[in-house]
Parts: sequence; C-alpha cells; structure tokens
Amino acid sequence: MNAFHFFSADFRSNKKELLQGVRLGECTKILTQEWKKLSDREKAPYLEKSKEMRIVYAKEMEEYKKEVSKLTPVGIDTSLLEQVVKLKSNVGAQSFTSKFQYWYVLTFIPDLQWVHLIPLKKVGVFGPEYPEAHGRTIWMIEDEGNELDTTAAMCTVVKSQTIANSEDADDEQWVIFDGEKPKLAPIFAVPKALQALKEPIKPTNPPNSNSLFCADAKTKTNIEELKGKKCQENLFRSLDSLNMDQKRPYREQEAKLQSSYEKEMEKYRTDLAEWERQRPDTKPLLEPFDVTTIKEPYEPKKCPSSYSIFCADVKTKPHIKEELKGKSRSERADILSKLWHCMDDDQKRPYRKQEAKLQSSYEKEMKKYRASLEEWKRRISNVQFRPHHGINQMGKEPTKPKKYPTSYSLF
Repeated sequence: MNAFHFFSADFRSNKKELLQGVRLGECTKILTQEWKKLSDREKAPYLEKSKEMRIVYAKEMEEYKKEVSKLTPVGIDTSLLEQVVKLKSNVGAQSFTSKFQYWYVLTFIPDLQWVHLIPLKKVGVFGPEYPEAHGRTIWMIEDEGNELDTTAAMCTVVKSQTIANSEDADDEQWVIFDGEKPKLAPIFAVPKALQALKEPIKPTNPPNSNSLFCADAKTKTNIEELKGKKCQENLFRSLDSLNMDQKRPYREQEAKLQSSYEKEMEKYRTDLAEWERQRPDTKPLLEPFDVTTIKEPYEPKKCPSSYSIFCADVKTKPHIKEELKGKSRSERADILSKLWHCMDDDQKRPYRKQEAKLQSSYEKEMKKYRASLEEWKRRISNVQFRPHHGINQMGKEPTKPKKYPTSYSLF
C-alpha cells in the first residue's frame, strides 16, 4: 500500500458522513482533492507507514522464496513426458530390462518423480523418402507386457526425432541420435557432377535518361551543395530547363544501355533454361509458376506534338521565363498559344520536323510493343496460375474497395 491508500483508509473511518451515499467515482475524486490539500508535514506519517510496509513486504518475500526453493527438487528433470530415455543402471530392476536399450515415457508425475516406461523395438531402416533419417534404424513401441515403473533419477533423455507422427503412439516411428546431433534434411539432393553449376544471375535494369543526367550533374557540381531536398530541387530545376538537343545525348545513352540490357536478358533466359534442364532434381520441388514473374511490356509514350516541343523550347529562353514568372497556368498557356499562332510556317517547320522524327520512332516502338504484348499473352495463357501474397489470378494486386461516405460527407 502507498501513502495515499493509508490516507484514504484513515479519512473513510474518521469522516464517514461526508462519503455516505456517494458513488465510487465521486468518492475517489473527493479523496484525491483532500490528499492534494494536505501539506508535506501532514503527508509525512502516511509516507512513513508506506516505507515500513515496503520493508516488511520485502522481508516476507525473501522468506517465501526460501520456502519455495526448498520444495523444488534440484538436479532432476521435470519434463520427461513423451521423451525417449535410457536407463542409467539395471541394478534392482526387473530381469527383462536388460533386453531393451531405449524406453518411451508414457506417464510422468513431477511431484513424485515417478515415470511409467514402455520399451522401444527395432522394426527396420528408414528409406530415401526420409532424407534426414535415411539408413537409420526405425524405433517403435513394444507390445504391452514389458512396461516398467521407476524413478525419474534413473532416466537419461536421449536426442530423438519423431518421423511418422500419429495420434496413436503405437504407430509412431522415431529415429534416435544417441550422442549425435540430428542432421537437417537437405531441400533436395544435388548430384556431385552438377554441384559446380551455378544459377545464372539476372541482369539489372538500365537507368533512364533522367537518372543519367542526375548522375552526370552530380559529378560536375560540388558535393557540399548536393544535400537533401535542395539537391533534388536543383537537379529537377536544371532538368526542366534542358531543351530537346541537350536531352538527346542522355536519351541516346539510355537507348544503348537498353539494347545491351535486352541482349543480356536473352542470354540470361537461354542460360537459365539450360541450367534448369541440367538440374532436373530441382523441378519437382518448385511451386507452380508465379504469373507475377512474367512482366507485361510497357506501352511506349506518345510522341509530343510540334506545339508541345515549341513550348518546351521557348520556356528555356530567359526573356520568356521572366514574362511567365509569377503567372497562373491558364495565363501562361494563353501567352504560349499567342506566340505559336504569331509564327509563320517557316518558323514552325523545325518543330514539325522534330515531331515527324519522334512519330516515326514511336511507330517503331509500338510495333515492337505489340509483338512483345502478343508474346506476353501467349506465355500467360500457358501458365499455371497460383494466387499468393495478395495477388489474384490475373497477376495484379487486387484493388482495395473504397470506404462508403458518411452521412456528413453526403450532406
């Protein structure tokens, strides 16, 4: 009990009239208010009582622990139930005990340290269907009639493992590791001739043109300036200020990296197919093919119009930047459209040529995309679907239903 509890008991005994007929919650409020009104000098006797009670409690707990430790047996195992054991000695035991090497604990009473044992017998050898016990002796429970009652001090627990579990102990099978560590079952047996073969490593995706520009910009800028959000803002600002000609080298570099990546992926697929062909022992343990590993090809972006190319180019010019600064989106669009309409056909021709080039490359990419999309659909149709990790049978993560609106939202 703390000091407040002593004060509460004292207050209730002395001032019963104040608390008569008052609810428990109101009663505690009154007691806390009265306790807060007391000075340190008035609280001192209750604090001393609390200290004395703590000292008495600590002494009683020490005595209690000593009494409990006397009751608990030392040096004897208290968890022998359903364990495989062997007897330390056959002296004083019945004559048939020498015939059996290992015993199974059917009953164990910890208070009396008494066990009821039944012997185990050899019934054969484990086959290759149990790799962790292949070639070892199968132990099962002996028929009734040779059971033994003895003390737990006569038993030594032996390392064992249940191989064939059953509700009936008579049908269970054990493998015993007497003085040995149990060997873990291998996932699959690999022939020695194939152990040198290594699974091919999948190539990493190449960076895009924006990532290449950022990496290049970081090498040309002081490292002290490239920290946190300021670094990202500077990079995005400089990336937006680039025109089409300045972006071209990074896009060409991206195209080269993409072509080399596709070649590496073709080589990886052939090597993987060869690796799987030469290691047929791994195939039975593989789960059905996961459809999420077949990625749907990305549809190429549509090429920008001549007007969009013109807008991107004009925004980089300093006098246009100043004119557009601080204006709304609609106002900027009006200014750019007026500039576009003021131009004649000769001035618009370079942007239209650039649009034609981008359109031709877009059409080539679309042909390639359609072919890869057909191949993806063909592969998907031959796949054995298996939903897992929240993925549905179409290979896409299911969309979470939206919460219904409340009456307040509807209002």
